[in-house]
Amino acid sequence: VGVGTGSNVIYSIDGVTWASAVLPTSESWLSVAYGNGKFVAVSTGTTWAYSLDGIVWVSITSPKASSNWKAIAYGNGRFVAVSNELSAYSTDGVNWLTASMPTTANWYSIAYGNGVFVAVVQNTDVAAYSADGINWTTTKMPSATWGAITYGNGKFVATKGSNTNVIAYSLD
Repeated sequence: VGVGTGSNVIYSIDGVTWASAVLPTSESWLSVAYGNGKFVAVSTGTTWAYSLDGIVWVSITSPKASSNWKAIAYGNGRFVAVSNELSAYSTDGVNWLTASMPTTANWYSIAYGNGVFVAVVQNTDVAAYSADGINWTTTKMPSATWGAITYGNGKFVATKGSNTNVIAYSLD
């Protein structure tokens, strides 16, 4: 499932053939995660959405409307989303609670792996990690300007936020 600006969402059964569906509202949809039998999509607006199949979507209200939510991940039995100053967490993807991030910044991307959530601040060397999405510890990346992070094959991998061919990875 992929989301973007507007109300369109795309989905695929095999990753080759794609179809479109419609989200409940037109927003700047930035991220989607799957877990606990649901897809959950976050936007920078006041509306989020969830779906059991990636096709039919139900709107929900974001945990805090003015927070400029950017990304969501699923792991350790919960969804965790990040914004400029907050994280939000939910076990069902519908009912959310918020927690503070370690610093107010443009928390732009989040991933889960190896028992922890890791979030990065866009265009800086600041990152944070948390086992539960509630209590966060700040850490530093090897250089500045990071834009996105993901986890796979035993590694966190971050990409630069600019047009350079630089990545960083961690085994922890």
